[in-house]
Amino acid sequence: MNARLTDFNGSGFDGDPSLGIPGSKAMGIEETSHFLPRDPLSDNTTTSDLFALGSSLYELVAGQRPYHGLDDEAIEARYRKLTFPPVEHLLLGNVITGCWQTEFDSAQDAIQRGEMLYGL
Repeated sequence: MNARLTDFNGSGFDGDPSLGIPGSKAMGIEETSHFLPRDPLSDNTTTSDLFALGSSLYELVAGQRPYHGLDDEAIEARYRKLTFPPVEHLLLGNVITGCWQTEFDSAQDAIQRGEMLYGL
C-alpha cells in the first residue's frame, strides 16, 4: 500500500509570530465515524487526530467507514464504551486498534508499529 493521508481540518493552523502570520482556528469537525467522543466545541488534539487516523485507515482497508450503516448516536455510544469494529482480519488492524485506543503519542508511533508488524 502506498498512500498519503492529509488532514487539513478545516484549514486551521498555528500562527508563526516570527513571520507575522496569525493562527487560524480550525472550523471543521470529523464525521461521527472518525470522531473521538469529546466536547465538540473543543479544539482537536493529537489524540483526536490519531483516533481519526485509525478510522481513516479502517476506511481505506475495509472499504467502508467504521460502523457503516449505523446512525451517529449508535456510533458515538459504541465509541464511548470503547467498542470498535473488528479489525483482526484487516491489514494494519493492530495500528487501527492502537489509534482507536489512544496508544500512540504521535503519527510516527503509529508508523513505527506498522513498520514493525507489517513491514511497511
